Amino acid sequence: MKVYESDAAAEKELLTWWKRNKYYLAIAILGVIMISSTFINIKQYRENLDIKIATIFYYIVPGLTLKNNEVALKQVADLKLYHPNSVYTTLSSLITAKYYVNKKEYEKALEQYNWVIDHNKNDFRSMAELKIARIYIQLDKADDAIKILQKDHVFKTEKAIILGDSYIKLNDLTKAKAYYEEGIKVCDKKYETNLCDVLEMKYNNINYVSSPKS
Repeated sequence: MKVYESDAAAEKELLTWWKRNKYYLAIAILGVIMISSTFINIKQYRENLDIKIATIFYYIVPGLTLKNNEVALKQVADLKLYHPNSVYTTLSSLITAKYYVNKKEYEKALEQYNWVIDHNKNDFRSMAELKIARIYIQLDKADDAIKILQKDHVFKTEKAIILGDSYIKLNDLTKAKAYYEEGIKVCDKKYETNLCDVLEMKYNNINYVSSPKS
């Protein structure tokens, strides 16, 4: 450690160092300011973009109910093209799929649900798989419904219902009953009251149909 003879000597040394390095120091400070400003601008840009996407989504929801809904459908397509990773794009695809299901345009609905599956690895993916299975049952493709629900699923109760319904379509009451029974075991009566009631009703119906009549 360098020892100065007086405060004046220390100040002189500091002044000399400043004159020698002031330009480098200024450049370093400017760089820090520019980097900080860039991060702030990126954050602000992303926040503004999220607001813009959310606004489009909230226009899509009522827009699909209008007779002239081409604008809403175009907005859904644009979100998928330009913002595929946004949660609002996924939600818009799910809502659009439901719109097509209500119109019984199942192929278009499947297209929307498959897009959700291709772009998500979370609960939205599981939700879309359940919806696709339901459509397959409507289209008398129970085997396909069973196939898409073979892997582990986050929505276990609804999965059990759909698998049971699929086997009902295939006239296999034994397997249908087994899945309904499995659903009853995993069903949370506190949070899934309606699903639990549906499962018990379906299970009891099979018992009634399969029981010997006197």
